[in-house]
Amino acid sequence: MSTTLAPALRDRAELFALLSIWSERGWLRELDRALAQLFAELDPDASPLLLLGAALASHQLGQGHVCLDLAATLANPDFTLSLPPEGDDAQESMILPSQVLAGLSLESWLAACAGSALLESEGAPLVLSGACLYMRRYWSYERQVAGNIARRLQASAAAPSDLAMRLAS
Repeated sequence: MSTTLAPALRDRAELFALLSIWSERGWLRELDRALAQLFAELDPDASPLLLLGAALASHQLGQGHVCLDLAATLANPDFTLSLPPEGDDAQESMILPSQVLAGLSLESWLAACAGSALLESEGAPLVLSGACLYMRRYWSYERQVAGNIARRLQASAAAPSDLAMRLAS
């Protein structure tokens, strides 16, 4: 990982200080910060990048999104995360997501997530699918919905026996 990354991406204490500031400002919910803290306790070896991803995935759930798309987040962090919230005029004194994530590549973020018990163990709370980070529950819901749609698309509806007559009239 590059040493040019923001301190919050290299050091847990810096990360949690940043998450606390964002939470106090109303940019993140306290739940998002607390969830990242819980995950840090569950996996003492988890990278600050994974913990940030967990906090932001939780934030995205609060915004109505089922996952955190890491690629979209890196491409346009402030827009993707809707941070700062509309109407917040103190941007100049706050560290923006785009500043924190500057210099981070998708490959580095994915590599930082690899091997964590938060992702790899049976029943782990997080799922990384491609470049999307999910809370396991919502990943399962999405899989169920996709399966149901696929089954419905495979089921062929038989045409009514009098279809030709109906169409002719």
